[in-house]
Amino acid sequence: MAEYFEDWCAEATEQVRFKPDRNAIGAELRAHYDDHCSDLMRLGYPARLAQQRALGAMGDPVEVGLALDRAHKPWLGRLWQASWAVLAAAVLLAAMWLMDGSPWLRRVWNTVLPPEDLAGFEEQMLAYDVLLNQQEGHDYIFYEGPLTGEEVQMDGYAISVRKGRWYRWESGPGYYRGYLLLRLTPDRLWYGRPEAVPSNLQMTASTGQALLNQSNYANVGMSGDWFTASYASNFRPLPGTDARRLYSSADLGGWYIWMEMTVRETAPEWVDITYPYGGNDWTLRIQWEAAE
Repeated sequence: MAEYFEDWCAEATEQVRFKPDRNAIGAELRAHYDDHCSDLMRLGYPARLAQQRALGAMGDPVEVGLALDRAHKPWLGRLWQASWAVLAAAVLLAAMWLMDGSPWLRRVWNTVLPPEDLAGFEEQMLAYDVLLNQQEGHDYIFYEGPLTGEEVQMDGYAISVRKGRWYRWESGPGYYRGYLLLRLTPDRLWYGRPEAVPSNLQMTASTGQALLNQSNYANVGMSGDWFTASYASNFRPLPGTDARRLYSSADLGGWYIWMEMTVRETAPEWVDITYPYGGNDWTLRIQWEAAE
């Protein structure tokens, strides 16, 4: 007889228009039916007869279902759902507001919902492409060959390479422009960001030239072979405008370092990045296809 009750219960709950309530109503009806069966069997009814009498006492499934539908009004259920949606939106907005003043919450957010364009690298490259296309009388070639670099360790942190590009000017000043995105990963989650790392990095190219770190100077790129390094930011479009808002790219896994470099005359096949401070003895060699 159990299968007959299941059919009865399904027909009754189908009358309830607010579907999220159907499972709970079905469980209530099933409990009521089981209790009635148990009471009859305690009075000496055989199990099958008790189930038959209990099912008959439940009444017409359509009438019962319509009565339950009147008690479980659809608009009340939808209002309840809407209230949870409003609460979720409020929590999300509060979290976004708090993240502007809380680096830790921003790191959690970037970990749970990482941006498609990590550290804004592709956005930066797109902006540079647009800039180059606006330069009259200058041609350039874009390279993005295989990029390799073994992860290296420094005190409490690891540094690795994630992305890189080279541009070669075919006319005009005649130089090579490179971009790199590095990853700085702490050994422990609670380690803070080492502020001095970008400004104290050193770089040497395969061609032998030492590039000047101009991260702390205003005349970047004026002459010679140089590079800059800084902690990278993510980009968030501002609604209704072409503007972008910058915010921290840090997540629970660490930080990103953005590097830009210029080399005159000959493009290097690789560059060595070092940080010769605090007893650190390591070299991060980044290699790509030669831009020849």
